This record gives sequence, structure tokens and C-alpha cells, in this order.
Amino acid sequence: MFGKRHLPVVISSLALTLLAVLILSTPRPTYAAVSCTSAASGAWSIPSTWMNCNNGFPGAGDSATINSGHTVTLTETVKVKSVTVSGTLDVATFTLTLTGGGTLSVAGTVQGAGKVRMEGTTTLAATGAFNVAVEVASGTTTAYGTLGSTLTVATVATLSVSSSSSLTVKGDVTLNGTLSGNDSSFYFAGATFTNTGSTTVRSFYVQGAAPTLTGAGAWSGVRLYIYGPTAAGTTTALGGPLTLSNGSLTIGDNAGADTLNLAGFDLTLIGGSLTVVSNGTLAGAGSTVHTLGAVSLDSSVFSPALAVDSGVTMAQGTFGGTISVAADATLQAGISSSCGTLTANGNVTVNGVLSNYPGYACTLVFNGLTFTNNGAVTVSYTDFYGSGSQSVGGTGTWTGIYLTIGSSSTTLLAN
Repeated sequence: MFGKRHLPVVISSLALTLLAVLILSTPRPTYAAVSCTSAASGAWSIPSTWMNCNNGFPGAGDSATINSGHTVTLTETVKVKSVTVSGTLDVATFTLTLTGGGTLSVAGTVQGAGKVRMEGTTTLAATGAFNVAVEVASGTTTAYGTLGSTLTVATVATLSVSSSSSLTVKGDVTLNGTLSGNDSSFYFAGATFTNTGSTTVRSFYVQGAAPTLTGAGAWSGVRLYIYGPTAAGTTTALGGPLTLSNGSLTIGDNAGADTLNLAGFDLTLIGGSLTVVSNGTLAGAGSTVHTLGAVSLDSSVFSPALAVDSGVTMAQGTFGGTISVAADATLQAGISSSCGTLTANGNVTVNGVLSNYPGYACTLVFNGLTFTNNGAVTVSYTDFYGSGSQSVGGTGTWTGIYLTIGSSSTTLLAN
């Protein structure tokens, strides 16, 4: 009686075990990626929104096309390979993720409080109204067009502007990875550009009304332009020290009043050039522009201090702050065969060499209070035109100079 009473239980357990083994050993069905097309406006995750989608909705590995006149709204986070938007995609508060080999092409509208996330090797073509935050999370995303919201590039990621194209970003940018593009242009029209990674895009235009450039990241080989897109101009400020290597910095475009305010931080130029055009201003009380290597300075209004730390710096224009030339450095008056004039309105300290542009007789105008020469001054025409008392000191040499003392200046020899 005891065995008969429990026999059904034993059989049932054995049957369940065999059934489980059978289920686990049976291969799961696989589905080929599909290209879904919107059939009507609706939620992304409802099959009736789509056609040619295997009676479902686009998922991982699939492609989706939202037709003109249709609005498709995310109701959950979605991962797909590619999306083409001719109508409207509303991400709501969710994330749309594009995966490796995929493309997000927007000729219509992308909107919502969520974001678009790019993973792997992807392409972003934003020629429509793109008003959603973008995160480049990994790999390389090649992009062009206009982004109306924020942009974040992760440490392990690269945003590359398409060859011979441009990308405009109207929101804040956080660059922890790389912004590249050998023959491309990047237009920043947001409030804050934070670079803790590397910027190597060929041309970088700062066009917001009052933007800030901050972060300790690298700027290499970049042509950096500070000027607004209209006659209104721009006032750009640094939010931290900035080092530009083998690039160029241009302030002003002869249209509006454009200013770069160093705001107490230092600007370091390693090779390359700095040009301040007639409507431009380089400002910054308490800031210093450091030059290393071969640097060219052509300035209309240059207010910070100038420190020639190494190499040869060629300069012309008006410099309002102090000028110092290190022992192993040279400052040349003039940047070309036209020579020009180097005007120093602040104190000058020469521990290295202050000379002409090679092969030409150039001019130095000194309007400061104290000129200290512990090195060698060989500028052909050196004029002391300050108003009031000026002092000349130091143990350096003065060679081949036509020295002029202006009628308003009283020059005192300190040595």
C-alpha cells in the first residue's frame, strides 16, 4: 500500500525532468534581421505601427524607417541597427540605441526628453530637426548636420565629422574622448564646451553669444576661430587653461566685435599662430599667453602678458601687457618681409634675444615704464615713446640699433 500510494508522484517527477531536458536541448528559433517601415503613427512597441516587420516591431539588429507624416513614439528603451526618419521620432524619456554598422539618418524630426546613444561604428546624418541629446558611447561615430541639444563623447569613443562636411552643435558639449575630422568643420553654438579628451578636428568655430571653453584636454592641429555668425559677434571666455599645439587661433572676422577673454587663465601656443583682426580683442587681466617653438603673433588688441618661453616667436601689433623673453628664446619684431611694428605698452624683460624679422630692418616701439635687457636687443629701430619717465636697465647688449627717445619721454639708465 505504501509503494502504490507514492508511485504516481515518482512517475510525475520523472516525467517533468524528462520534459525539462527535452525543452533545454531543443534549439531556439533564430530570426533574420528585418527592415521595418511605419504603417501609421503610434507607439514603437506596437506591431500595428509597422509593416514588413514579421508581425512585430523593430528590435536588435533590425532597421526601421519612419515615413513622412507618421509620428512614432518610444514607450521603452529600444536598441536597433539603423533608423531612417522622414516623419517624426519622439523618444519621449527613453533611449534609442544604434549599434555597430548602423546609421541614424534624420531628414524629418527627432524630439523628446530622452537621448540617442551610438555604439560601435555608426553614422549620424542630422539634416532635419534633431533636438535630442546624443551620447557617443563607444567606437567611432561619423556625423554631419546640426544637433539641437547636448552632445557627450565617452572616454573610449570618437566623434568624427564627415570628410569635407560640417557638424553644428547648439547645446553643451562634453568631450571625454576624441573629436576628429582632418578636412572638416565643427561649429559650436552652445554655452559650454568641456574638453577633457582630445580635439583634432581641422576647423573649430566658436559661435555662441557668450560661450565658455573649459577642460584640460588637448587641442592639436586645430584652426580655432572665435567669432559670431553675425555682426553681433561673440564674447568667449576660458573656464580653465588652454593649450593649442601646432594649430592657429583667429579672433574676429571683420564683421562684429569678437572677444576672447582668458579670464585669469593661461593660453599656451606650441607652434602655430595667433591672429587678432581689427574687430577682435584678446583680453584677460592676470592671464599670460605662453609661446613655445615657432609661433607667429599678429595682433590688434592683445591685453594679457606675453611670455616667450622657448623657440622663436614672431610678433607685430600692439601688446598691452608685460613681455618677457626667456634665456633660450627669441622674440622677433615683424612676421614677414613687410616687417610691421611691435608695440609694447607694458614692461619688457629680455633674457634671450629681441631681434628683427630675419634679413629686414624692423621697429620696436616701447611705451612701458621699465625695459630690462639681460640678453641681446638687435631690433633696428627701437623707439622709446612713453609718456613720462621710462627706465632702461640690465646687463645685456644693444647692437646695430637706431635708438630714438620721444619728446614726451624721459629715459633713465638704471645701469
